[in-house]
Amino acid sequence: MKSNGNVVSFRRASNGVDQSEPDMTKLARLLAAYAPHDGSFELRIPGLHASRFSRAYTECFHAIRLPSLCIVAQGAKTTIVGQEVYEYDASRMIVFSVALPVASQITQASHSEPYLAFKLDLDPHKIAELVLKVYPHGLPPVQERRAVYVTPIDASVVDAATRLMTCLAQPGDAELLAPLVTDEILIRLLRSPIGVRVAQMGFAESSVHRVAKAISWRRPHPASR
Repeated sequence: MKSNGNVVSFRRASNGVDQSEPDMTKLARLLAAYAPHDGSFELRIPGLHASRFSRAYTECFHAIRLPSLCIVAQGAKTTIVGQEVYEYDASRMIVFSVALPVASQITQASHSEPYLAFKLDLDPHKIAELVLKVYPHGLPPVQERRAVYVTPIDASVVDAATRLMTCLAQPGDAELLAPLVTDEILIRLLRSPIGVRVAQMGFAESSVHRVAKAISWRRPHPASR
């Protein structure tokens, strides 16, 4: 990987996922409906975003990434944080545990098969509340705390994300059911292999949160979502 000013180039990630998998196909179809053209869209449900991009980018776009869960239903993306490079596609989901500066590049997309992504902002206060239910006897010790985690896609999280998207079709569902489905997504993350690390987001005095407080804000480029 070579860095030259604001542009970082690297090898394109491969996507070995069978896109015929029913849950991911439905999620991709819903994302395409709510992201009708290239760009990132804030949806009616607070904290929920849908993104579509119809071509790969040869340069990286720099932005501040908020704490969030990202599921790529189609295509692939690479995100650089410091010296770490994270590649993810329909086989891997990514969690950002703090606000931090990133450089991102969409590495697989076309007009016939655009990059389609689901992004849900993560509320540390809500996570702290749910940690008490998921870990009633306290959190196991964590030796390493990181700002970014990439983990194999979880079918139960994809299923919940798909149901959250379907809530958009009815205003009543978006208002009454979406908060429940959002809680389900968080609970499933907390019960996943990275759950103990995600739980650390609920503790404002952790080292990664102290770092995040020092980051200045600026508007992200649309391709960063």
